[in-house]
Amino acid sequence: MVDRSITASPVRRVRGWLGRTRASVVGTRGLHARAARQASELTRLRERTAVVEKGLAAQRSTLEKQARRLKELQDRVSTLDRALTLRTVEHGRREIQFGTIEERLGAVEERLRDGRLVPLDASEAEARDLLEEVRAEHARLRARMQIVSGYEERLRRVEESVAELYDGDPRHLV
Repeated sequence: MVDRSITASPVRRVRGWLGRTRASVVGTRGLHARAARQASELTRLRERTAVVEKGLAAQRSTLEKQARRLKELQDRVSTLDRALTLRTVEHGRREIQFGTIEERLGAVEERLRDGRLVPLDASEAEARDLLEEVRAEHARLRARMQIVSGYEERLRRVEESVAELYDGDPRHLV
């Protein structure tokens, strides 16, 4: 029987030497280390890609929410615009009516002051009462018009703030 411990040692040395020589000639020296580095780099890149994809999903969600809010705001602004147009038309019509009423009242007051309208005593009192009623109604109409003007001013400020909010945004059409 041959003692293998003695013969194995030179064989191992020769095999080791051949392996190292082959690795340096073929170029596989350090191949395992490079493969391990590339595997760790690949794992790191996959983790980074997962983080980026998660961030993109959050951005998509935010963008969808903003698109919905923009659509809602555009609908509200168009509704306000229609209401503003209707209010402007009504306001103009009422201004004409109030102007006509003021002219008529002015003519009646002038005739009363000049004495061209000389009523009898009972009818004079009735005419003065009627004139006072007309003046009171006129004052109420003026108060209502002031309320309408205040509403117009608030609506103008709302429209202005919405316009400032989206100033420079190419997606904003108003």
